Amino acid sequence: MTNFIQPGDSVEYSNSGAAIDSGDMVAVGHRIGIALTDIAATTGKGTVNLDGVYSLAKSTSEAVAIGVQLYANTTAQTVTATPAAGLVPCGVAHEAGAETAATVNVRLQEQPKRAAGQANSSAVDTAAMVVDFNALLAKLRAAGIIATL
Repeated sequence: MTNFIQPGDSVEYSNSGAAIDSGDMVAVGHRIGIALTDIAATTGKGTVNLDGVYSLAKSTSEAVAIGVQLYANTTAQTVTATPAAGLVPCGVAHEAGAETAATVNVRLQEQPKRAAGQANSSAVDTAAMVVDFNALLAKLRAAGIIATL
């Protein structure tokens, strides 16, 4: 195969902001990666890994169940199970994290593929999608296409 480039579990990242330390979460488009090396401010370049399980900081006021979707705050370098504006989906809890635990193991995940022109996912978009989905289900039930449970 002549068009293979690399496995795809990492990317070369061009930094346009503050310095990034090795191990920091980095927003890469609509997903999170982990800096494998220190990346200098403004014009620095470095490798960011997009796959794997990492121990990431979390709030000590929130318990996290295994398999729960987590969201990254790249400014505070923490993860939470509570979606909010400005947070980036980063993966799922690879283990349960007690409320008092300072870290949780997170399995980074690829973000869902979007149709061309589809807006980015956010907490607001998700809520709207649930409303639309429930309305669609109601119409299908009313038409007799699916049964009411």
